[in-house]
Amino acid sequence: MDNQLEVSLLKWTLRYFVSEKRYRIMRKSDIWDNIKNHKLDKLFDELGWIYLRATSSRRKTIEKIVRMIPYLSWQLVLYVRRSAVRLLFDNNIVRYGLSVGLLISHREDPRDVVMSFLILMVGFEKAGINFEEWTNKFVLENSFNSVDLSFFRDVQNKPDDWKKYALEKFGPPSWN
Repeated sequence: MDNQLEVSLLKWTLRYFVSEKRYRIMRKSDIWDNIKNHKLDKLFDELGWIYLRATSSRRKTIEKIVRMIPYLSWQLVLYVRRSAVRLLFDNNIVRYGLSVGLLISHREDPRDVVMSFLILMVGFEKAGINFEEWTNKFVLENSFNSVDLSFFRDVQNKPDDWKKYALEKFGPPSWN
């Protein structure tokens, strides 16, 4: 990671500590509020941008930082779910949602991450984006590894009833 990305990561970390640290969720449906303008979404978009531009060794550093910050991994799981709806308004969100998803994919409870990616897949479908083509291209262009690609394929090959369950339990209410 060059100095500019190091500085970006440091600034990001400082902004995270002085900002709102959690999505405010009183009811299950609250996670879908303020979908276009939430401050955490913008902050996590930036983390996705930093993670995308980092070298493999620096990505591991970012992963360690995320693990050390209480509640951050869970907020990133929620961010990936929110990205499914956000990409309907802005296709550029896809890159950040996928990169943050990979950031947490092997560090958070895999069931939560898989449910989040299933919801994100539905967002792809609703936006008319081919999940398999896009993730193949994404992994290659951003120097992710074959483990990351196999994670996408594993999610993609889940039975339809998994996707239905993910939407019913964790997805946007309007998508049920």
